[in-house]
Amino acid sequence: MENTACIFANGQFNDIDFYKELALSCSLSIGVDGGCNSLYDMEISPDYIVGDMDSIKDEVLLYFKNKGKHVLLHPKEKNQTDTEIAIDFAKEKGFTKMILLGAFGDRIDHMLGNIGLLFYARDNLVDLTILDEKNKMYLLKEGINELRVEPEETLSFIAFGGEVSGITLEGFKYPLNNYTLKVGSSRCISNVVVSKSPRVIAKKGILIAIESRD
Repeated sequence: MENTACIFANGQFNDIDFYKELALSCSLSIGVDGGCNSLYDMEISPDYIVGDMDSIKDEVLLYFKNKGKHVLLHPKEKNQTDTEIAIDFAKEKGFTKMILLGAFGDRIDHMLGNIGLLFYARDNLVDLTILDEKNKMYLLKEGINELRVEPEETLSFIAFGGEVSGITLEGFKYPLNNYTLKVGSSRCISNVVVSKSPRVIAKKGILIAIESRD
């Protein structure tokens, strides 16, 4: 994945080979504070370490410092999460396409905050995808969205930042035509692709799309 930055947050990582392959394919890798503990366990070396260093283990920080990795220390009391700071840093390095890994873990507040970063990234002209072994989450734009997914894949659509109107789903088992999806509605959960060229049209509002597999 040329011109793509991989950001490793302090969440769950299960399939080591999955994350090793991603780290090797990205042009830039950033370990976010405690996420570096998992990188250390997976034997992945980030290009940069970003955060206030309140959750990274001392021995892990020392290990990466000894390997010559760049450590960007931020104060503990600040108005951004370490992951948001990592997004800003990657953009400063010239990256506008990013993958956020380890976005989900034990803390629900961090999980929701990381989902919110999809909108933060969009507002800052960054194409952000949240990815793990079984899920791929990204935003759909207003207008026509041509999806690159295969038949029988499961997709869900969520109105997260406000209701989305004029939704039309083409190439799905459960189609919709000019539908308004309100925040909190589960109407668009677990749809199934039945076409090689599915489309999602949203006249007003931003949908979160989630590709999932069991």
